[in-house]
Amino acid sequence: MFTFRRWKTYLGVAVAVSLLLVPLMSLAASVTPGTVTAWGYNGLGCLGDGTTTSSSKPVTVGLPDGVSALTITAGSFHNLAITTEGVYTWGGEVLTPTKIVFPAAVTAVSDIAAGAGHSLALTDDGVYVWGGNSSGQLGDGTTISKPDPVKIFFPSSVTAIFSVAAGSYHSLAVTDDGVYAWGSNGGAQLGDGTRTQRNAPVKVALPPAVTSVSAVSGGGFHSLAITNDGVYAWGNNTFGQLGNGTITDSAVPVKVVFAVAKRTAPVNVTAIAAGFWHSLAIGDGNIYGWGYGSNGELGSPAGSTNVFPVKAVFPKKVGPIVFTAVSAGDLHSVALSNVGEVYAFGNNSEGQLGSNSNGGPTPTKVPNEGGVIDVSAGYYHSLALH
Repeated sequence: MFTFRRWKTYLGVAVAVSLLLVPLMSLAASVTPGTVTAWGYNGLGCLGDGTTTSSSKPVTVGLPDGVSALTITAGSFHNLAITTEGVYTWGGEVLTPTKIVFPAAVTAVSDIAAGAGHSLALTDDGVYVWGGNSSGQLGDGTTISKPDPVKIFFPSSVTAIFSVAAGSYHSLAVTDDGVYAWGSNGGAQLGDGTRTQRNAPVKVALPPAVTSVSAVSGGGFHSLAITNDGVYAWGNNTFGQLGNGTITDSAVPVKVVFAVAKRTAPVNVTAIAAGFWHSLAIGDGNIYGWGYGSNGELGSPAGSTNVFPVKAVFPKKVGPIVFTAVSAGDLHSVALSNVGEVYAFGNNSEGQLGSNSNGGPTPTKVPNEGGVIDVSAGYYHSLALH
């Protein structure tokens, strides 16, 4: 639910940036490309290894023989993967990966997203949704849950959809007509100027300065977007997770303020992730965090609540690290370096940091995880794609 998918915008059109940039020599010799590993809470089968035993060490997700994952995303307690054989899901009491059956009109899936109990897929036949729908998070005009994928519809002004994202009980889509959102809106996380639940997509009220959006992310009760005018946030702001220097909620997007000491040039943000109560970004290869941070999920010991982005702090002996992707869970975070290594920080009560550490604000490398090309954080578990 809280994962970031990287996009770039060319002439107003968002296209996926390949994640397969890790040198082949860095691939762990014992891990087959396309393998997914998982660690942390497993009471509902979140790790996909056929058991309900939690693990502080990465275990291999049991995809069928011959099936390789291409993209992963973690919801609160369930997961999705686009694979060479279609979309698979596990968790939510499904102990091993199971294939999602789409209508015959769907022949390809390009993006996926998972929330607290609902899922989305961007296909060649539009956006399909399934799962829980108590808050209208499926966007099909009802509040009736759907066990199987159903297609949802956007206003006629939308002629192309580029990506989808999911918060706990709301959903987002980047289109050629701006960002659309639907579902729960008690925290103003839909960004349409209201707190009214929406059972069908409504347009986010981005300011006129925003002419293109390259990525969106949904958190517990807030949302983030990378735009041509910087990073914007909207929704609940109890812990400063909007990053604008206040703790006041906003029903419309406000600009995140990256106030970097002794620097005049703006931070070049290439990745975002909205957690339950916190937010993360990759800026110029560095990790930034803001919002709730009492468990160390911001990667900085600067305090329990940060109303502005703060840079993650590494031990001096570690040296500089360039990060390419980041994902935010409930009380923990995971990040991917440009050499395929995974770092985690925050709460570790269920082993979601991938080690036996006590957790905390210092980003720590997950042992034995090399050759990774994508990461995703669920509520109390984490995923890595090799």
